[in-house]
Amino acid sequence: MQRYRRAIPHYLDLFYWHFCDFRQTQAGGAEVSWLMRHRFRYGTIAIWVALLAPVLIEISAFRTSHLWSQQIWFTPQSKHRFEYYILAFAVISSGFALFARRYFLPFLVGAVVLCSVAAIGLRPVGAVLLFLFSATILGRLVFGRLLEGPLACMGGIAIWIVAMGCAVRFPIHYPATYLVALAVPVAFAYPLSRQLASQWICLFQPKWRPSNAEFVGFALLALLLGANWLMVLEPEVSTDGLAMHMAIASNMAIHHAFTIDFRQFIWALMPMGADWCYSVVYMLGGEYAARLLNFAMLGTIGLLLYGVARRFVLNAVALLMVFLFLSTPMVLFVTGNMLVENFLAAMTLAAAVALWKFDEEGATPVLILAAVLLGTAAEIKFGAVAVAVLMLPFFFVAIRRNRRRLRQGTWVHVCAIVVLLAIAAGPYAYAYWRSGNPIFPFQNANFHSPYVGNEIQNGIFHPPFTWRTPVLLTFRTSRYYQGQNGSFGLQYFLFLPLTLASLFWMRSFVGRSCAVIGVGGAVVLLATVPDARYLYPVLPFLTLGATVALSGLHAERRRIFQAGILAAAAAGLWNTYYFPTADWNHRDFYSSPLFSAAGRQSYLREHAPVRELIAYVNRVAPSDPVAFTDSSSIAGLIPPVYTDNWHDYQFWKQVQTSQSPEFFYRELVHLGVRRLIVEANPSRATAITDLLTRCGQSEYSVAGSSVVHLRPDCLAVLQQVDAEPLRKGRIDETDPRIVFTGNWIPMKNQPSAYRNTVAVSDDPGGSVRFNLEGRGFRYTYTRSMNRGRAEIVIDGDRKAILDLYNPANGWQTQSTFAGLAPGSHRVAINVLHQKDPASSGYFIDIDSIEPLP
Repeated sequence: MQRYRRAIPHYLDLFYWHFCDFRQTQAGGAEVSWLMRHRFRYGTIAIWVALLAPVLIEISAFRTSHLWSQQIWFTPQSKHRFEYYILAFAVISSGFALFARRYFLPFLVGAVVLCSVAAIGLRPVGAVLLFLFSATILGRLVFGRLLEGPLACMGGIAIWIVAMGCAVRFPIHYPATYLVALAVPVAFAYPLSRQLASQWICLFQPKWRPSNAEFVGFALLALLLGANWLMVLEPEVSTDGLAMHMAIASNMAIHHAFTIDFRQFIWALMPMGADWCYSVVYMLGGEYAARLLNFAMLGTIGLLLYGVARRFVLNAVALLMVFLFLSTPMVLFVTGNMLVENFLAAMTLAAAVALWKFDEEGATPVLILAAVLLGTAAEIKFGAVAVAVLMLPFFFVAIRRNRRRLRQGTWVHVCAIVVLLAIAAGPYAYAYWRSGNPIFPFQNANFHSPYVGNEIQNGIFHPPFTWRTPVLLTFRTSRYYQGQNGSFGLQYFLFLPLTLASLFWMRSFVGRSCAVIGVGGAVVLLATVPDARYLYPVLPFLTLGATVALSGLHAERRRIFQAGILAAAAAGLWNTYYFPTADWNHRDFYSSPLFSAAGRQSYLREHAPVRELIAYVNRVAPSDPVAFTDSSSIAGLIPPVYTDNWHDYQFWKQVQTSQSPEFFYRELVHLGVRRLIVEANPSRATAITDLLTRCGQSEYSVAGSSVVHLRPDCLAVLQQVDAEPLRKGRIDETDPRIVFTGNWIPMKNQPSAYRNTVAVSDDPGGSVRFNLEGRGFRYTYTRSMNRGRAEIVIDGDRKAILDLYNPANGWQTQSTFAGLAPGSHRVAINVLHQKDPASSGYFIDIDSIEPLP
């Protein structure tokens, strides 16, 4: 690709003259007019203000936000590990810089491959390499044999995502199937395969001779890539990874198709493009293959960033800007855990690069590639829609600028847009067909689906969008996602004013599109879904926007350019110091011993002991249903599962309405659940806590989490009342020997009731319990137009169902239950939450109890 220097249409050059470069001269070499000098001087002042103002604001924010007082590492030992890693890397890189600079890149690539194989085995590494190699060949076959490696790879991955989206629900997903599918492009295009293999082998050859500045820039970004790589070699422990992304891959590996029903796990209709790729390599190489693929997507983002940035600035500065992006602590969060944001960012950035390439070359296959990549980004996560909407105008601008180059004319334009919309609409059309809501389960108030309520929201962070949001996002980051304050990175706020100001003088189509997509996408996302993770795909665009803005200062405003580079380096180093603040799971940096199975097992027990409990359940009862009481970390579980989490919406709602342990137990019995997976959770529902306390028997425990088996006589235990028995006389419901569970409403000052009081409830888990001595009892209640049905249970057996409905009030109505054996008996009166069709409610009540001798 040549340098992107073409001017954009005039209507986007508005106000350009205010900050034009001081390069114009009059005919014959005369001096520039006083007016142009005046404009240049004030333009320089404005640019200095745009750069220094955020610096001063950040200095002030450091003082008020107390970032220094945060705990960054779990223990001093964790901090020492990070310091030892930096020291070791500095010593090694210094040695190569002094004596064998051109061998540095081959050494790093070889070390990563060999250490990965030594740590996690050959299968995961081989599975990822095969997938990337085959995807690159496939991309070149479809979109052009001369296509650059990263673009071709993302094009091939996009084809895989679209194909998998159509086939995931068919039982055809076996390792052999994927091996054949990956081998076909490699064998079919054998010359291309040989060419690509030789290009990969060149990475191990000492051909690159970097300058001093280039070596420093590359060493810095390699330092951060290495830190992320060490995190990738740990087992998966993240909440979202175990509840969704790895659960999808393991489900397909177990059942050879995607079998999760959206009517149970409501996320099963969300866009899952990245998860389909995880599933392919998971089936071939297991969990670590999926995690390595996520790391490979981060590397792809870095390559794309560098490839574009070096066309505007020197190679050393381009490497520095890639380092600046990688230093964002959030990068560690999305790379060290099995999430989809790296896929999303790589796909959107690749779509933009393909569009810029088309704008320069006018090649039809590249335009189709850009459309396919952008449409596929929407198949990965709904947040990509904001980026796609902002990128569409640039699609039309690029097509208009190249209309004379395109042989097919309008047909090509229409085909590209149709391809983009058809691919992007796929998962949303399927969701609408199955559920009635295209973005199920969110926004159900607008797209009503009968399968969920309106309480499901997209994200758990909802701060308002104000003019202070950029500062708060930088220094009060914990309000916007799970990380600590400062974990969003300093550079995005630092270069935001400069990027916006550069729109006045920037004439590059690439630079303008980066600034508009980056800033505009951030504004749209923060205003609609203010979760910082959703901003991840726009961060590369913000980085490139800042790069292009700095490049415009290099020629005539060199001091500002140097100050900007210095600020970028300082921000990157500060971000590196705060590197672990985005992710609570990697505060120990790496497990010890390094690259060992023992270290990974220790890390797993500390951060996700539930995975060992899942392995135990798979061994002892692979077909018996199990319930999670505290999370939805179901990845790898074979038997049917229910979780007390909004992911499993119906079960979650049942738990919320279970006001008594007996009601919750009856639900478990109905579902066939006898085992519970219990994790540490101080905010567990009361009904579950009571059930575990009274009926739970620990079967297998790991680090405070347990597999709990419910005792066979659980119902009888739950029905026991620790109170003195009722013996004689008429006893009011206010007597402490009568025990209420659930939500009951005491009604006083009722003249027609016994002793002027009565208690009512329509809670499905509500019940009245008492012990009595005698041969029976007389139950006094009120019949009314809003009454439902009550269940009478004596000694664990249902004796009767009473319908308390009556069109007119019937105070102190009595029902007698006699003929019991002499002695003690346990009695429960339960709210059935059933009613006569004519009744207006489900209430039952109790007025008094009279034991019968």
